[in-house]
Amino acid sequence: MSNSNDWPESPFWDFSLELYGREGVPDICIDLQDRLGIDVNILLYCCWAAACGAPMLTESEVRALDAVVRDWREEVVKPLRAARRAMKAMNATDAAGHRERIRTQVKRSELEAERLQQLMLAAAMPFPVKESGESGDVRKTALANMAAYLTFLGAPPDGAEIEKLSEISACL
Repeated sequence: MSNSNDWPESPFWDFSLELYGREGVPDICIDLQDRLGIDVNILLYCCWAAACGAPMLTESEVRALDAVVRDWREEVVKPLRAARRAMKAMNATDAAGHRERIRTQVKRSELEAERLQQLMLAAAMPFPVKESGESGDVRKTALANMAAYLTFLGAPPDGAEIEKLSEISACL
């Protein structure tokens, strides 16, 4: 298993850890992931791009981002997540803790797979990083980016989703 020092520097990863660590953000992301099938990394990318001062993402940019990571997400990240969740839900007796140790290893692999996915996203859509504008502009752009992503997925955000996305963008 590689350690964190083996990974290249990634402003996107650092940003994601900080945003995802904010109160309420993980619950909203997981809810949207489970209900609407969002890719949390793409949702976080929508926020990161806004925080870096990039213009609003276009529909074709959102489509391109998804295309870059689709196979990795479907063939690697999702199966790891499914295995981890299945192990957590099992009630099998394991006095020695082998199942939990394996689940922890799968969780670590899932996180590293997501980290690689973020590197793929950051490399696929480079944009000029500039001084971001007012926080209101950043929040508005992030909200528009996230809404564009949900629309791309065929789940245009309604009032409840806009409220959830607004909670995320308020953390920027």
